[in-house]
Amino acid sequence: MLDRPPPRPPPRRPPARSSRRSAAQRAYRARQRAGRIVAPVEVGADVVDLLVRLGWLAEHEADDKVAIGKAIAAMLAATR
Repeated sequence: MLDRPPPRPPPRRPPARSSRRSAAQRAYRARQRAGRIVAPVEVGADVVDLLVRLGWLAEHEADDKVAIGKAIAAMLAATR
């Protein structure tokens, strides 16, 4: 009989990915408790230009998806 080393356990996910996923799950649950959702919205250049003209978005943030989303949310929240 051959002497073989014991089999290795399957590799685990790297901690960075696991931590990212955990953070995303915590954010999702916090939004859910607050009664909020994330809704993807298709936005064209005309909307981005409007946000910049109205002062809701800085011109240097015109290519930043997160900044655009926050600007739209802020604008909508201010119209209540």
